Amino acid sequence: MALVWFNVGVEIGQVAILVVGFLTLTIWFRDPRCYRRWVVIPGSLAIGFIGVSWFLERVQFFSA
Repeated sequence: MALVWFNVGVEIGQVAILVVGFLTLTIWFRDPRCYRRWVVIPGSLAIGFIGVSWFLERVQFFSA
């Protein structure tokens, strides 16, 4: 039973973080152009950079 309540607590914490993040973004970035400039483009670049670095890591691992 302790494991179940631990998992419930973890899930509640994750939902709370998502709610706070959503509210923060909707309040701060009401203008779609501002949201795109400060969230979408940097987030996409970060995801792309991580993907490319993982790809290069895998290529280097298989070529060794």
